[in-house]
Amino acid sequence: MKLLAAEARSRSVWSVSRCIRTLVFVLNVMVITFVSHHSVAHANSSLSGQVSGTVIDQTGATVGGASVVLFGVVGFETQRAITDQQGRFTLEKVLAADYVVSVQKNGFREVRRVLHVVGGESHQLEFQLNLASLFETVTVTPGRGRPQEVFQVPQSPVVVTEDEMARRYANILPQALRDVPGVHIQQTTSGQGSPFVRGLTGQQVLHLINGVRFNNATFRPGANQYTALIDQDFADRIEVVRGPGSTQYGSDSLGGTINVLTRPPKVSDTFGLQGNVNTYFASADLSAGLSTTVSGGSSNWGFVVAASGRRTQDLRTGGGLDSHSVVTRLLGISSKFLGDRLQDTAYGQYNANAKFQYKLSDADVLSIEYLRGTQLGLRRYDQLDGGIGNLLNSFDPQVLDFFTARYDRLGAGPFDSISTIFSYNGQRDDRRSQSINNAQGLRSRISDEFNLTRAYGYQAQAAFLRRTLRH
Repeated sequence: MKLLAAEARSRSVWSVSRCIRTLVFVLNVMVITFVSHHSVAHANSSLSGQVSGTVIDQTGATVGGASVVLFGVVGFETQRAITDQQGRFTLEKVLAADYVVSVQKNGFREVRRVLHVVGGESHQLEFQLNLASLFETVTVTPGRGRPQEVFQVPQSPVVVTEDEMARRYANILPQALRDVPGVHIQQTTSGQGSPFVRGLTGQQVLHLINGVRFNNATFRPGANQYTALIDQDFADRIEVVRGPGSTQYGSDSLGGTINVLTRPPKVSDTFGLQGNVNTYFASADLSAGLSTTVSGGSSNWGFVVAASGRRTQDLRTGGGLDSHSVVTRLLGISSKFLGDRLQDTAYGQYNANAKFQYKLSDADVLSIEYLRGTQLGLRRYDQLDGGIGNLLNSFDPQVLDFFTARYDRLGAGPFDSISTIFSYNGQRDDRRSQSINNAQGLRSRISDEFNLTRAYGYQAQAAFLRRTLRH
């Protein structure tokens, strides 16, 4: 055991040194890219265009005072305009690239649309704001490097918005996907859930956080619990693309892709701060929790800091009955013999999120983000009173550390955009179990597992600029 421990420590030191070398390499690429293309930004001024248009309501009347926001890479605000009394707006010197245009006004539903700006051209748009439940939306799909309209995606995408998640009770993020057609959630205990997309799960469904791979080599083909470590309170929206995306990401996107996009910072012309506090309580499992978010920034930088904590007690089922209870299955007696709540389904969860974005220039954005999730006291109910009848089966603790550093540039020479990303994904998955369904019974050996996985990733990509040919 001492030899194994020493070997583990040496591997850990090697992994840390590799992480440092990788991070230095990525930062060097960012710096070189920025410096080498800084002068190109002026040359690319000819590759900028103008975006203008009008905003109307359902009756065709113009809407004044509506906010028109242009989002570039990683959801960072590039430009903003307010419509005049005739509902008109203009955005000048917009670099040639793909953007998401958001139009909002109090009392109306938000409208989002994908816009591809071509250099040297003027783009005329018209937006209609609706009071009804029908509204436009956009999804930054698993397609690398560019947003797309929902109806332009060849697969079948669904977007679960922040408002929808707020209206639906969910203890863990997978439960927020319960109402998505084609998605099934398997739960073996209250604090874990594995999404099935088109009948596949585990390593055959790709999970992304802000477009960065969350899957790693430890994801098994069967159901796993790791998605529950991401707090849905930090999500701006969740995009589910049902159907294979293997052409872009390989065999772990056979069933589909789930992309969790965290809240972007809100920027303004002058420095400002805003925040919110949310609390909740549920009687079925006597769960209670609190989450808080603080965001701020100015015209060229912004940040978001959030934290949450919740405690879930033993779950009470309908009528206090559990058809899967071990005493019902093996002895044929009511599960109420063990009480009217499911024993060993209580646990605690604590999460934190920090994001910082800095606009180096009109074309350059640097983004840094850190996510942490911790679950304590979690036990697998289907191995205990809820199924097999063992006395010991715990996942304690479960810890996630997810870090990304990203540099994006618009209009880099012949490219529409370039992006370099470094990521760190650390997952701790400790377990303790004992199987008593054998001849040894209670004398069976107790198994302890101490699992720590560290995955380092870096990627670089570029999208070619699409030009309009003229004679």
